[in-house]
Amino acid sequence: MPTCIFCKSSSTPFLSVEHIIPESLGNTEHVLPPGIVCDRCNNYFAGSVEGPILRDEYFCQVRHRSGIPSKRKRVPSIGTLAFPHGIALDLGVDRDGERFIAPNSECDNDRFVNMLSHGDGFSVVFPVAARPKGRLFARFLITIALRAFAKIAVKVPMGLETDHINNARLDEARNFARYGAGPRDWPYHETVLYEDSHVFIDDENGSPFRISHEFKFLLTTAQELYFAIALFGVQYTINLGGPELEGFEQWLTENNNRSPLYLPA
Repeated sequence: MPTCIFCKSSSTPFLSVEHIIPESLGNTEHVLPPGIVCDRCNNYFAGSVEGPILRDEYFCQVRHRSGIPSKRKRVPSIGTLAFPHGIALDLGVDRDGERFIAPNSECDNDRFVNMLSHGDGFSVVFPVAARPKGRLFARFLITIALRAFAKIAVKVPMGLETDHINNARLDEARNFARYGAGPRDWPYHETVLYEDSHVFIDDENGSPFRISHEFKFLLTTAQELYFAIALFGVQYTINLGGPELEGFEQWLTENNNRSPLYLPA
């Protein structure tokens, strides 16, 4: 019988695959097969942890700029405002991938048409949302980290059971992510590596590409396990052993503030 890596139950169904990073953040390749996360936990994280984060204005704006759709194949719209007319507008993407701009409310349709037809000129203001902060986002990061750790552990015989499920050092992080139990705050380190719009060039064939996510584990000499993940160019690093960052800050000092993501394998 499989055992869930989050709630440690064996009595609930295990029918769903589990995306390590949500699909709506551009992940299609990092997936756990059925039998690792139970359906109850899968549904809980989708509705109570990932859902609010994915609906956050910051991620909606980044996903819109990058053209990343949800599971329902819809790219988020972002709200704008036309000055000096004061019309609230939505900048969206249709199912064919074409961008459009339209009034947020149908009652402004006539005003919008008049604004365009008169050609008096107007400005469109795009709000810039702050990155999400706080306890829920920390739970979101740890959820991803525990899934990513399971992907490594499952490759080793009995590794999932001994290194993950029965690893008492992960229990505090596990309970914090799944139940919101434990410390009031779980700090994480945050730094910008590159802009979400940055275009990289493939060294082998010269093709341009963007990066929506990359992640890696860091085990320090003090045997502290950190998880570093970059989402659209912003790196978040969190300690899986407890709500402390002193060990990572010391590691940064000793390594000239290098990113753990780009250490030699």
